Amino acid sequence: HSAFVAFLGAPEWASEAALATRDGRRANHDLIDREIAAWVEGRDVAEVADALTALGVPAARCSDPRVQSSHVQMVARRLYE
Repeated sequence: HSAFVAFLGAPEWASEAALATRDGRRANHDLIDREIAAWVEGRDVAEVADALTALGVPAARCSDPRVQSSHVQMVARRLYE
């Protein structure tokens, strides 16, 4: 939690007392989702995921399974017919 908050630049909303516990973060997931979405908008997904992973924060780029069959590696390996 603290490494992620620091990565975000320690925004004011993240220091709210209600977010200090796991239960508090669960109860306020809409706020957290909204703030993170606003922060990440316009940033490169791969760079953010790599930076977070380097800090020990689990992160990865998500892929839309509906378009996986067009991924260059999947096509090259003829995984889908």
